[in-house]
Amino acid sequence: MRNAPTLTLCILLGCSGKAQDTGAESRQDHNIWAGWNLTWDTLSHRVSSIRTIATAEGGASLGIRGGDWSTGESWSDQASYRVHLQRVTGAGIQVVHGESWISLGPEGSASIEEQVEVSGEVVDIVLRGFEIETGVPQEEDYPDYDPALGYTSRGFGFSVGPATLEDEEAHFTVSAQLRWGPRDRDDMNTAMLLAQSSVRVAWTAIGHNGSSTVAALAGEVDLEHAPPYSEQAGIRLASELGDSPGIAGITGFDLVLSDQDGGDGGDYLRSFGVELDLNDDGAPPHTALAEMTTSSILELGTMHFAPQVQLIWIRPDSTDLKVEPFLLEGTLPVGATEIDPTK
Repeated sequence: MRNAPTLTLCILLGCSGKAQDTGAESRQDHNIWAGWNLTWDTLSHRVSSIRTIATAEGGASLGIRGGDWSTGESWSDQASYRVHLQRVTGAGIQVVHGESWISLGPEGSASIEEQVEVSGEVVDIVLRGFEIETGVPQEEDYPDYDPALGYTSRGFGFSVGPATLEDEEAHFTVSAQLRWGPRDRDDMNTAMLLAQSSVRVAWTAIGHNGSSTVAALAGEVDLEHAPPYSEQAGIRLASELGDSPGIAGITGFDLVLSDQDGGDGGDYLRSFGVELDLNDDGAPPHTALAEMTTSSILELGTMHFAPQVQLIWIRPDSTDLKVEPFLLEGTLPVGATEIDPTK
């Protein structure tokens, strides 16, 4: 293997895809992820590194990198971020946070089986975030292209669950998908046909003695194409999850981008995210915003966006349940950033 200027933690530690348990605790204070958005300030860029993971303490581990037009080598850029969280308190709720590493080849999709010990008559698995990293070791026949610069994208998606219970152990599937598509760089187009990438899927297992309802949302739109800086926006997807108080979660999403003419071309991305519209009164979200845009000075592709989002509404049997939504937002430079909720 060669061409590996950036190594992910998984490769450094020799991870095998097993869950990385970051805290099984019975405390009455938990933080549950409810979506994110990252938007480049100035230009659209290749996908090379994206990280948006909620921490158990109510902060976030964030990161973003595009190609050399984002890093300062040819041009510098920065991104704005939003991370949606819920602070949950209540008796009879156990939360376990974990993460899974998956290596993806040029076929771009893979699943692994996981298990976690958690108590409760019902165990629901929800996403806690994800990380994409293209700057990993490549096979010997990989061409002379730096994989850390990334590739033009046709979207990506992650999913977890549902869980099956055996005693106090929940078994579930973790899945990831990356789709690359050629555009205007011959060396990149050749490299993506052989590209190896690493993803981290962060998840939360919620054990309780209540019930839950799932909903599958989908939509599609042709993105405006009138450069420079076409007026593009995400799609607001309607959901019906009942009206009882509870906890909102994302069990999966797939942000699908494709040429409007049906071709297999990818594009440079300006923004991407899935955000639940949380309510202060504990009512379930009525909509979710799914976004993937390509707005920039030059928009080389004429793209179609077709998101799919899977939601879950968790209703623990807890007489003192309290759910408080809150938002982390700000500006993110190229590279990694840790958001500490205590500062």
